[in-house]
Amino acid sequence: RAATTAEQAGDQIPLQQRGALYYDLAYLHFVHGEHDQTDEWFARSVEVSEQAGNTAGAHISRLVWMRVRLLREAVTPQEYRAAHDAALAYFASDEASGPHVARWQMNVHAHLLDFALLTEDTELAQAKLELIEEDPWIREVGRTDLVAKYQARVATVTGDSARAVRLFAAYLSEHLTDPPSSLEELSRDLYYYGRALADSGDPDAARRMWGLGLRTPDNAANWPWKPRIRTALADLE
Repeated sequence: RAATTAEQAGDQIPLQQRGALYYDLAYLHFVHGEHDQTDEWFARSVEVSEQAGNTAGAHISRLVWMRVRLLREAVTPQEYRAAHDAALAYFASDEASGPHVARWQMNVHAHLLDFALLTEDTELAQAKLELIEEDPWIREVGRTDLVAKYQARVATVTGDSARAVRLFAAYLSEHLTDPPSSLEELSRDLYYYGRALADSGDPDAARRMWGLGLRTPDNAANWPWKPRIRTALADLE
């Protein structure tokens, strides 16, 4: 219904607002795993943001689109890094202005940390985690949950499984319900939590976490992680 309304309104909506609206529509399709529609709306968001002279908005839409495509292996590592390097240079420049600049400097580092985790690049993951731990925007708004989440994921990938288990147990405590909560991408952290448990010598607990991960809602961006969980479960047998 939102997409139909956007199409019908057409040119009546200012370009600046259309960029944000198309971003929201793209993101809705992303959480449901609808790839063609996700690509279509993100592409349109980038296009109208550029037409409106909203460079920050264009970068934001492009970066989130890149992250979504990375999760389904539809973008090369080189393309991903190039887009993020360009965005980081822009958000750190005098040209950048607006309420989202500080947040998106942090988000670029977080996206690159995501990239490092997916590619098992432990050196890059540790470097980006250190930047996030000291990030001024996170400190200003008190988003310590973001730091804890990334610390747990990095600990898993770098082999510090005991620390990862402790961090995940605290971070996910209120979401480990059955059925699982609707926290966006919960299956991602349940995948890493299960890995940490398996690596620390508790395969039964790993199976429980992965079982929860497979039962997370399909409309909450869990689709990239369920195949990884199934592979991990098969490898555990």
